[in-house]
Amino acid sequence: MAFFPPKPSGRPPHRWRGTALLAVALGLGLGLNGCAVVGNVSELEPGYYRLLRRAPTDSLTAAWRGRRLYAQQRADTVLLTPETAETAAGAAAPPATYRYRLQPDRRLRLLRRQLDVDVFTIPFKVRPPRAGVPVQLNTNFNAALYLGRRLDFYSLRTRRSSPFGATPRIRDTGIGYGAFIGAGSTVVNPDVTRQQA
Repeated sequence: MAFFPPKPSGRPPHRWRGTALLAVALGLGLGLNGCAVVGNVSELEPGYYRLLRRAPTDSLTAAWRGRRLYAQQRADTVLLTPETAETAAGAAAPPATYRYRLQPDRRLRLLRRQLDVDVFTIPFKVRPPRAGVPVQLNTNFNAALYLGRRLDFYSLRTRRSSPFGATPRIRDTGIGYGAFIGAGSTVVNPDVTRQQA
């Protein structure tokens, strides 16, 4: 059996390590920079919600479908106050509030819509090597404004987690969409314009 040495490839050995390191860094950066969109909430935040459609025989959905409800959680009970024309106009008469006790076999599904406005900065930008210009690190001012809408879907029920009784379980799933616009500055010199100043 003859042994043939490997032919030189013309590139430095272990070039794949840099690419693999960059892929791992990008994967971690993308995976760890967002917020959780699905999670458990300890208590429902008081505010205006809409009921999501449930079974057609559900009297709760039939009575308040399409109307905003002010919801407050009190242990395993949710206080629901429907918004009427009088409450929207700021009438002094107290509105009727209904109690809905959470149950293990039925889910109460609520939807909350809200405007999402975020201002963020980008601490640095890296420009990859191109046309003989090495990698460039840009630390100049960069900022962006995000305007969007957030939809939070809440699923409420009770779960038997201890021998002393059931505890409320609230699952939150959020979806956001929108657009962002930003401003920034960068160095423009003959090196980045192919010597055309």
